[in-house]
Amino acid sequence: MTEKEVGSLLELAESVRNLEGFQWVPGMLGVYKPRSRGIDSHYKTRFREGMSVRNMSEWLVPDLLDASTAGAMFHQLLTLGAMVAHGQYGDVSVGFGEDAPAHHGRFLGEACAKAAIARGSWA
Repeated sequence: MTEKEVGSLLELAESVRNLEGFQWVPGMLGVYKPRSRGIDSHYKTRFREGMSVRNMSEWLVPDLLDASTAGAMFHQLLTLGAMVAHGQYGDVSVGFGEDAPAHHGRFLGEACAKAAIARGSWA
């Protein structure tokens, strides 16, 4: 994945975290966004039961590449009526009903983030 693609995913993750109703749930992996261009690595932390949400700082965004994070995000969208479909080339689409537009991603976390952003909230 290129640096530009990683930056794009981090921005997408930040947007989805800032939506109304976003919740950190145990098992989700958070990525600390770099505070400057000089930082070339991303530190990660897994949200655990009993962990204070206040510990999940403004610099922490959901890791859209992590399977358990994607699963937690999709579970929350499922409660809102979301459906998922897998394309023949490994891509994923998440949508809300047959007549609603589907939101495509290269993997489940990216598709869930796009669907939540298009919906405007996690509620």
